[in-house]
Amino acid sequence: MICYYHADEAIEGDDLLVHLPIHRFDAYFSSSRNRLPQQILLPDSIKNPHRKHLFDFIQKQIKSSVAQRAERFEQLTNELRSLEPKGSGNVRVLINSTSHSTVIQFVAQGLAKGLQAMGWTVKISVNHHELENPELLWQLEDHRDFQPDLVINFNRSFAEHLHPNVTQLIWFQDECEDFHEARSKGLREKDVILCHSNHLYQLFAKGGHPHIHRQDVCYDDSIFSFEQNEERNQRIVFVGSSYHSHLKECTTEEQNFTDELSHLLKNPGPDLYNQIEEISSKYGLDGPRRFYILNHLIRERSILAACRQKVLPIEVYGYGWDDVPEVAPYFKGAIEHGEELANLYRSSSHSLCPFTNVYSQRFFESVACGCVPLQFDMRSVHGNHDFDDTALYFSDQDSLEQALKEKISVKPGRVRTYGYSGLSGRIEELTKSLIRTP
Repeated sequence: MICYYHADEAIEGDDLLVHLPIHRFDAYFSSSRNRLPQQILLPDSIKNPHRKHLFDFIQKQIKSSVAQRAERFEQLTNELRSLEPKGSGNVRVLINSTSHSTVIQFVAQGLAKGLQAMGWTVKISVNHHELENPELLWQLEDHRDFQPDLVINFNRSFAEHLHPNVTQLIWFQDECEDFHEARSKGLREKDVILCHSNHLYQLFAKGGHPHIHRQDVCYDDSIFSFEQNEERNQRIVFVGSSYHSHLKECTTEEQNFTDELSHLLKNPGPDLYNQIEEISSKYGLDGPRRFYILNHLIRERSILAACRQKVLPIEVYGYGWDDVPEVAPYFKGAIEHGEELANLYRSSSHSLCPFTNVYSQRFFESVACGCVPLQFDMRSVHGNHDFDDTALYFSDQDSLEQALKEKISVKPGRVRTYGYSGLSGRIEELTKSLIRTP
């Protein structure tokens, strides 16, 4: 939380304390990328009417800054609509990332490395530091300065400002609100859509747009790799956060939906998503919330089964598991994504992969490091059996214990095409008829 304060002299030593005399409010907030104040606190020594006048003045300055940013956004949007790509030299790619999602930040970084290795020029647009407000205005400014041929967005379309000759690639990894908004708004001729799951692909493909493709998540193949002679601890490791705290206060409708969905997951079949549509419609749940609950149920069921099984010890990493009594004894805290996580997989025999789709980023990272993935079995839902020879599948505690007794040889080479270098080559193929063409 930032504290902007008015004082004769600045307080040294804390970046979250920003010395801002009142007479500089307007100039500062109309140009700064930092978050705007959400609360005004005045010392008790200031009495009315001066107190009210001062409060109103500060509030007016903040509202003026909001209006100026909105006006600047509109002006820049109109300006960029006529700004063509630079169109010379290497292909220029602007990747719009976000500070709201650690996952998206790593995806953006991994993809940038893959595209740069092909000789493309890449810029990632993201907050410079944590004090900044992640407004779209800053991404417009980055677009103006960079003049890209290709813009890459995640889980949203951001195209109101794009010149017709700019290609946009959107990679939808979740059924979020922006996913449905993009479907309802329609797509540009130079929009390319990648969908993480068959379910998302089928929803988008109904519109008949020519550039809709399936794309599983990827892993950073410059970090996650296999070394033949590594010794492994016979253990299960899981890396991911708990959704428990987000679902503590469910409505009656959400609880009824959760109960019915939990029953369906005992034997999920090819009609699972149609069944989810039906029960979510019955209880009035929107897309993002219902799939949040689905992810939670799969993760919770898998983690509890892994904690209760007696074949191998388990270690749980991430956030929030200390609040789940049955998991807390196995909780080891957070782990840094990158080399630290890769070393954990390289030193472990099995990893738990309880995700909605058959294959996830954690799945590919695990296999790439030679660690056997234990996958919650959704193959009948998605119709995908590509990795039956390099993964173990389960649906409850009994089937997990049975799977852990099986001997299987992980084949790291099987996932090589799912690295960011492979995805970069695919993006080149999918966009070559669109980039720098009329």
